[in-house]
Amino acid sequence: MATWNTLFAVAVIFVLVFTNGAFGKVHKSKRSVQGIAVGGQVTVTAIPSANCRSSPVTGSIRSSNPQGTRLNVVGGPQRGSDGYNWWQVSSLACWTREDLLSATSMVPQQPQPPVPQPSGGSYPMYKQCNRPWSPNQLGTCSGVDMCKSGCAVSSVAMLLTKRGKTIDPGQLNTWLKANSGYADGCLIYWGRVDSFGVTRYVGRQAPNEATICAGLAAGKGMIAWVLNRSHFVLLTSCAGGGKVNVNDPYFDTTQYTVYQMNSVIVYD
Repeated sequence: MATWNTLFAVAVIFVLVFTNGAFGKVHKSKRSVQGIAVGGQVTVTAIPSANCRSSPVTGSIRSSNPQGTRLNVVGGPQRGSDGYNWWQVSSLACWTREDLLSATSMVPQQPQPPVPQPSGGSYPMYKQCNRPWSPNQLGTCSGVDMCKSGCAVSSVAMLLTKRGKTIDPGQLNTWLKANSGYADGCLIYWGRVDSFGVTRYVGRQAPNEATICAGLAAGKGMIAWVLNRSHFVLLTSCAGGGKVNVNDPYFDTTQYTVYQMNSVIVYD
């Protein structure tokens, strides 16, 4: 009888140990995704989509990005209460779980700041990760700097400089902070720069090749919201076949298709 009791006790211990029942709940292994880094880009691998939250795990959902969406990595990683790493992505500076992403590109090389060209010439190229402005806080948002999320400000600075108001992204960021140019701390008020006297904000329009090409030909300033609402680029000219030439303040991309655009900000 003692022998059967001993065997039964051993069996119980075996079950408890190998199911973690004696020590708490069973914990899944949290896979670490290689190659993701701040300044790089990721692709959503989740089916059908991955939520982007205001904070890891339980934050409110700011956007839901379909499988295949490419996003800029602007912060992280941060270990959530669920045991997963979370990364801050897109211009919305929201958080997506690491295992729902794959690394798309490494951190880009940072070129030297260019010399802006005068009004009447081609558009200058400002990169948001160029110094001296790259480490500056964007607006008043804690933990968000120009390199992470300065694409909108950099695009507007290129437009203003082209129109004769020479100003770099760092100077424009400083001016916007001093002149109530941001909503919610770091979301640009597009019309605030009309105070410089070289633009008149018209509004947003749906992306349409004919309308974009006609606007650019007429000298309108156009900034496109691309990559599933995660990035802004300055439109410079039409290339035909649904493609538009751009000044991209972050990536080395020189063209986007109209189908990659979510909306277009327009200035007279």
